[in-house]
Amino acid sequence: GSALCGRALGTPVVPFAVPVLDRQGKVAAVAFVTLNLEDLSKSVANSVLPLDSRVAIMDRKGNVLAVGPGKAELIGKPATIPLLRDAVGAMRTGVAEAPDSNGEQRIFAFLPVGDPADAAFFVTVSANRKEARGPGQTQLVRWLVGAYLREFLGGPDPVRVAGEPGRQPPQSAQRAAP
Repeated sequence: GSALCGRALGTPVVPFAVPVLDRQGKVAAVAFVTLNLEDLSKSVANSVLPLDSRVAIMDRKGNVLAVGPGKAELIGKPATIPLLRDAVGAMRTGVAEAPDSNGEQRIFAFLPVGDPADAAFFVTVSANRKEARGPGQTQLVRWLVGAYLREFLGGPDPVRVAGEPGRQPPQSAQRAAP
């Protein structure tokens, strides 16, 4: 669903509805639930992330539903970063470098939540490229961002997202870690 203002509490929500089928496979009822975006934003704002990193949750149209830490002014607005607009449009999973809306180079990891064909949400985690000084540290940041996506959202294996085989951070990243 897309975000709207909930009637009961007057807060921004994303509604979901699914049919409940009877034994004959006919619709007997509709189960309906809403996701409170203020609660989602609080969860995202309290995320433990590497230094100068951000997480954003968008709807399938690329509208920001939650972001943290900071940047609350982006909530309800379309993603402005071309890389993310393209990734949401294609419901693509990946890791890439691109400038953010302020022109700062960042490393982004992104994925649709669930099956890309019907995913309601798209999540991205980014880290400031300046914080990843060398190739090993860049790989470590990529691995950490991928690990966040996997642990917080049940996404794909972080090492596969970061483009490295195995279950641990790449050796070059382990050597570069402080």
